[in-house]
Amino acid sequence: MISEGIRRYQLADNYSISSQHFARISFQNEWVTIKDGKMTVSKDYTWDGCTPTYYLPLIGWIGTPDGKRNADGIPQTYYASLVHDVLCQFRSEILISKAATVEVFYDLLIDGGFSKQRATIYATVVRWFGPQDWLGK
Repeated sequence: MISEGIRRYQLADNYSISSQHFARISFQNEWVTIKDGKMTVSKDYTWDGCTPTYYLPLIGWIGTPDGKRNADGIPQTYYASLVHDVLCQFRSEILISKAATVEVFYDLLIDGGFSKQRATIYATVVRWFGPQDWLGK
């Protein structure tokens, strides 16, 4: 039996990232603030990493690999999947394009230790199969 709705990761502290793609966005809710080119995701935000991913009792997580763990103990896709999930979750409220979201995802994969080739594959899959309805077309 596949358990849905289980969240894989939870932020222990606020996480912030600056990007040119956030420069003209002003947005705030209980989980995310975007202002002056900087996005901050609030502590305790939960997400499931790169999808599709499922949790099977007695087996664990299966699905899209989150990459090897870096020296800090977190998977290579940790921050990329966090930021992408936040932008997807609030895409009907945040004035950002899908293309910009995919670029931020790609950049964070590279920052996390992915090769350019692997980051390109993940970003291409997100572009093709991720949400298609974005407020900022």
